[in-house]
Amino acid sequence: MTPPDSPRVGPSDSRWESLSDSRRERLPDSLRDAELSPLWRAVHERLSSGRTVRVVRVGPLDEAQRSRLADLLGRTRLPGEYERITLAELDAALLEVCGRDSRAVVAELVGPLDDQAARRKRHTDEVTELWRWLAEHEVVAARPELAEWAAQVRRNGLVDGSVSRTRELLGDALRVLAGLPEGGLPENGLPEGGLSGAGLPEGGLPEGGIPLPVLAERELRDPHALDGDTRAAGLVLRALAVLHGVPVPEYAEQRRELWERAGVAEDELSGTVLVSGPVLGGQGTAARLLRVGREDGQAVALTPAQLRDGDRESGVQGGGIVPAEGVTEVYVVENPAVLTLALRRFGSRCPPMVCVSGWPNSAAILLLRELAAHGVIPRYHGDFDGEGLRITAHLVERVGARPWRMFAADYLAALAGSDNAGSNEAGSDGAGSDGAGSDGAGSDGAASSGGESRRGGPATGSVPDTPWDPELAATVREHGVAVPEERVAEALLEELARAAVSLPPSPMG
Repeated sequence: MTPPDSPRVGPSDSRWESLSDSRRERLPDSLRDAELSPLWRAVHERLSSGRTVRVVRVGPLDEAQRSRLADLLGRTRLPGEYERITLAELDAALLEVCGRDSRAVVAELVGPLDDQAARRKRHTDEVTELWRWLAEHEVVAARPELAEWAAQVRRNGLVDGSVSRTRELLGDALRVLAGLPEGGLPENGLPEGGLSGAGLPEGGLPEGGIPLPVLAERELRDPHALDGDTRAAGLVLRALAVLHGVPVPEYAEQRRELWERAGVAEDELSGTVLVSGPVLGGQGTAARLLRVGREDGQAVALTPAQLRDGDRESGVQGGGIVPAEGVTEVYVVENPAVLTLALRRFGSRCPPMVCVSGWPNSAAILLLRELAAHGVIPRYHGDFDGEGLRITAHLVERVGARPWRMFAADYLAALAGSDNAGSNEAGSDGAGSDGAGSDGAGSDGAASSGGESRRGGPATGSVPDTPWDPELAATVREHGVAVPEERVAEALLEELARAAVSLPPSPMG
């Protein structure tokens, strides 16, 4: 203890600096006792706040921790489970033990002190500067409508809580907007020469627009930087939606349409849809390829570019999707194996068929949507599981498809192993029950989420509502067993056989 006639020194006393180095070289092991850990953590947290600290609250403390704290502070009575300790009292006790104050001790025992208040202020200042920079950016200033987009971005907040990451992504989006082909945006106060016409091939914008990967490589040095699932693409598309006064796109085909409005063509070659039979007429690329495929009894994989290519003989472009004469419906399946079986059985007499190969891509949606616009009914069959039902609902909503043998009775018949059972009711094959206008996006059921079902066999996964037949979703959830499309292929082929009888001969036959 300090003698009565010797005043106690503290961190603010000049004698604090005059303590011998031997007392300040290393903290005594007694301060490293586990029982003192709650104290050091609490003091470290309070001193790192960046605010003035006079009192530290510690707790909860067990009996051993309370006893050790009383020893350190020189108290004759044990502190409570929760104790308020003044920093002055703690500094004085530490001076006696090791010649250091609380800051020095916790910095060594716990780690360097932070200044959270200063850090919070710096962060606030950086965020404020970020939004000011965005609002005043030359691209935003050139298009007053983009102020709405900038406000949307600000409301959405920082990307991953990071100012630098957010600014990087916004910079990418703004570069893309500035690099859009001349004429790619609605006219209104563009900088001289448009936002940008640089980098286009000689002769101007290529037919169908500059390819999206080319734009991404040119502006962002990465041909995949504007792929559909990237944040940069999302920011650009939101800006384009504001500029063109349309909703933010939700689906692939909507994204494609919005890019096309801006003079940009998405990849028209990598996505394909499998087609067989007399689906398309006219002299477009896709129709001519299908006629060759039909003659050989083969399916053809068609790209969006081929589907869009019009009748070259008549000089009409963009009109490639014209139904074959006399075609009023097309059979759509989820799995290529079913199409393979149909081709083996029917060959060049295969009815009009489309295979989406899982979740429909932009080529499939383009084809089915345009066929439906010409009055051709897409009749869809897929797997009886959660994903298959979601695909069905999606096609009902997006292209007006009618479910084909996708009803509760069909599911139960498949479970019973009766390939030939199918429903004889009017709705069983989709007739009179096309589900048009339903959103197909009901809440998921509680069926088994994966692996094997509770009854054996593959599980259905999460089952959505089925607006075209609410009983179907309830039945699938109840049984919890998935039925792959291949299991009912024979029943599908029997119905296709009836359709094949009425087909006209191949025009190349």
